[in-house]
Amino acid sequence: MLLAAVSLVRAGEALDVLRKTAEAYKSAKSAALEGTDKLEEVARGKQRTTTRRFRAWRLGNRMRVEFADGAVRLTDGRTEWSSSAQGRPFTKKPAPWDSRGRHAFQEFYYDFEGIADFVKTAGFIAPPGKSGFNIEVTYELPGRIASEVTKNYWIDAGHFTVLREISNPTVMMDHAVAGGVTLTRTIAFSKADLNVPVDAALFAPPGEEPSASGPAPDFALTDLMGAQVNMKELRGKAVVLYFWATWCGTCRTEMPKLEKLAQEYRSRGLVLLGINDEDPAIASAYLKENGHTLRSLVDRWKDVYRQYRVDGIPAMILVAPDGRIVSAFGYGETAALERGVLSNLPGIGR
Repeated sequence: MLLAAVSLVRAGEALDVLRKTAEAYKSAKSAALEGTDKLEEVARGKQRTTTRRFRAWRLGNRMRVEFADGAVRLTDGRTEWSSSAQGRPFTKKPAPWDSRGRHAFQEFYYDFEGIADFVKTAGFIAPPGKSGFNIEVTYELPGRIASEVTKNYWIDAGHFTVLREISNPTVMMDHAVAGGVTLTRTIAFSKADLNVPVDAALFAPPGEEPSASGPAPDFALTDLMGAQVNMKELRGKAVVLYFWATWCGTCRTEMPKLEKLAQEYRSRGLVLLGINDEDPAIASAYLKENGHTLRSLVDRWKDVYRQYRVDGIPAMILVAPDGRIVSAFGYGETAALERGVLSNLPGIGR
């Protein structure tokens, strides 16, 4: 957890450290990083901790992250490829945008070029010393629902590289959990080397076909009212398959955006279908209690999850009117999904 007693007397000096750190990462032509990424989740008084070891490299605008569980993220600055586990095919999508209006690898790549951007307050938690700078920063980010974000950094005094980042605990509202879910993220670097030799072969685009490509597998499921839906019968329409669950906080955040997207493009042939593996009574009660319009299908044995190679939720898969999978999208990528609908489906495009 972050320390509360932050001295703002030397806030100007703290901001100066952040600027020097940003410049160190901006001017670096390459980087090699290693460490652990830990997420602590507290709900109903119970804590669950997930820790992933990672290695990351940068060479110019090209970036790659490998996790110990076999997951990989890779970008050339314009396109991003990802694989959820060792041996799994890669999915492909446009690289997301960061809060500075640039293509970025978001938080899957541990880069700190923007550490001094949008700073509202900054102060030393402890007096600066030879071991480095311990700084707490509150950011005021534009265009976000939760506009203020607070983070704690431990920065090396000699090279101005980040050795540890702790995201201030945030509460995600969860209708199923009283008081919501509290999340704390800690990234600790055991290695943070800038301007070191990096093998360019690490950044070669994957040779495998993305999993989100080719013909969309056919399936037949019933919705929560008992009516059957057959994927093959939807040929000629653009279909978004939304894999979700009532316990998934990010799914609930994404759902209203998807419903709005579906409503906007329904007259042009867009169909939104939820895929849920929970007891139908649980899913139905949640949708009704929260006023959602999502038509959700029951996949109790996760057969469709396996057919579409969905390993995590929320997941959105866009299927073109000709039955071809266009791409797969994850949390926070509703805008990219909409661009996919417009740019990849000429019959629907404006």
